Amino acid sequence: MDSLRGKNTNLMPNRADEFHAHMDGILGSKDSMSAKDFEAKLLGTQQVSDDVLKGAQGVFDKKGVTSVEKMHAFIDNNVVELQKAADLKEKAVKLSALQPEKNGQKILTKTQLTNLFHDGLVNEPAVINNLINNSTGGKAMNRIKFVPQGKVDEARKTVVDYAQSIVERAKAKKKDAISKDFLKEMKTRNLMTKLGYWGVGMAVSAYFLSTAIPKMQYWMTQKATGHNDFPGIQTYEKHKTKQPKN
Repeated sequence: MDSLRGKNTNLMPNRADEFHAHMDGILGSKDSMSAKDFEAKLLGTQQVSDDVLKGAQGVFDKKGVTSVEKMHAFIDNNVVELQKAADLKEKAVKLSALQPEKNGQKILTKTQLTNLFHDGLVNEPAVINNLINNSTGGKAMNRIKFVPQGKVDEARKTVVDYAQSIVERAKAKKKDAISKDFLKEMKTRNLMTKLGYWGVGMAVSAYFLSTAIPKMQYWMTQKATGHNDFPGIQTYEKHKTKQPKN
């Protein structure tokens, strides 16, 4: 039973490598950092009040979409600090790169609200956008390709789940600090579990191809014809017995 409920294993190993390069950047030249500080830098903290966050949800239409222009107006009217407002508006533009423009306007989806109004590595546009784009084979940010929003949201959730699995594992092990060695351990866990799943999948496939399917075919043939071999073999054997002996 996976104690992390798949959070650590859903991210493909190549994406995990990419994400770990970013997490190593959190530690920088340090060998470790307090678990509390690492969690804040990884998952981020809310940068606006609950009321502002709740109000921002009303900017979106029934399909969960809004224009960057409307979000900018909301920020101007609800975020008092000028520098913070400017930073949020710039971030909104960067996050919109994941969606094609609609009627000539840059757009945001409701699922990007957390990214917009929280700091932290998983909410940085340069990080989350690239991870999602790479998870979709480069299609998410390709304007001539179509990627269903559900697939984009799933890719985002996979990255966030993986980040949360790092924190959850550290807490389960009662770690006061997150070290580079611990991050390597988590990356190895992801890889080895994936290899285990792939190995089981290959073993099951091999069993069905070599044993289960042939047995089922013979069983179905016996039920249909009363013989425990294929009709073609029966015809060949009958023809063979009728051939004159030299």
